Amino acid sequence: MIARCFACLAIVLVGLSASLIDAAPIQQNQTWFVGGWRGRITQPGAGSYDGVFSLKSASIGEVFGTSSYVELACGGYLTLLSASETTLEFQETLTYGLSRCINGVKKILTVRPDMLLDYEIAPNQFGTATAILTPASNDALPAYLGTWRGVITQGGAQRYAGIFTFRAGNVGDRLGTSYYVELGCGGELTLLSVTATSLEIQEQITFGRGCGSGYRKTLTFVSSNALDYSIVPGQGFSATARLNRAYFVYLPMTRR
Repeated sequence: MIARCFACLAIVLVGLSASLIDAAPIQQNQTWFVGGWRGRITQPGAGSYDGVFSLKSASIGEVFGTSSYVELACGGYLTLLSASETTLEFQETLTYGLSRCINGVKKILTVRPDMLLDYEIAPNQFGTATAILTPASNDALPAYLGTWRGVITQGGAQRYAGIFTFRAGNVGDRLGTSYYVELGCGGELTLLSVTATSLEIQEQITFGRGCGSGYRKTLTFVSSNALDYSIVPGQGFSATARLNRAYFVYLPMTRR
């Protein structure tokens, strides 16, 4: 009788151990994808465009990253639906550019043998789209951190002050802000790429009516105290400035 009880106890303990393994935090599966990623997405009927993603560890049902589709000027946040050792499924909620992209689409990331990521739209969704995502390094970002200010010349005639602030983060993160003093507008800056020689951002205007949203801009490294600001070509207008590091900036209160 005692032997049978010990056998029953062993079975219970084995079952309990299995349950604990199943209930282990999903974060244990989430090390291979954390960080910034970028790739060229091919979508039949829509051509191709760059996708930039910043992913972090999270549990099922939580937000675990952000997306930016560069040429489409849309993006949002990603909610984790399921995870395994090699695959993640998530649903995307757009926060800007809703007229240019479809909201609520489920997508899948699968790790490849070479540790790159296969990106695809989940079955039975809105068409197909595929890409191979590669890690996007942020090693050069510290040189750009802080606040920068300069006078922007747009179209050769219009001039206004621009103030930009950058904080630490990954490629794909919204890690900066902009403010255009005379125009009374500004917004958030998403990091698209960064190297020792330049930084590319995409801007989403969050207040004011005197600025256009979704434009890509480049900051070229000149020195530890100077950056050259310009609009990425092909967006319909030009603007340039020499930005200098600002150690103290007064910003008026803005209603959001």
